[in-house]
Amino acid sequence: MLEELTKVPTILLVDDDVDVTMGLSDRLTAEGCQVAIAHSGLEALRWIQGHRPSAVLLDFHMPEMDGIETLQAIHMVDPKIPVILVTGADPQNVRRLRELCAASAYLSKPVEWTVLRRTLIAVLGQWLTGVQAEESRITPP
Repeated sequence: MLEELTKVPTILLVDDDVDVTMGLSDRLTAEGCQVAIAHSGLEALRWIQGHRPSAVLLDFHMPEMDGIETLQAIHMVDPKIPVILVTGADPQNVRRLRELCAASAYLSKPVEWTVLRRTLIAVLGQWLTGVQAEESRITPP
């Protein structure tokens, strides 16, 4: 159990927008995560064949293979990999997405860093390095 809490999480970012993946990669790396990047669903699946990420942050709208198809394919490889689906869709469509696929969480674009961070902590079941540092500065009442 202690090993799981101290393990450095590996996050696979899957988005066809290079700027989005680079920005998120920088933030996640600063939090102590290892980051892998794929710019398509097919590229993500090839990467997953040889690696097991702690979590996948997956864009919904991508060419060739959309987020739902990619999520379903990831879960065929390993159903235990948590996938956080990211979409610019309106809240009505997000409700429909929840019915269509079993993502671990859903986030709206643009992704707010504090919401993503909180979601990753919940999905991973562990603290990110930056959170541990903040928590250690808090003095008990």
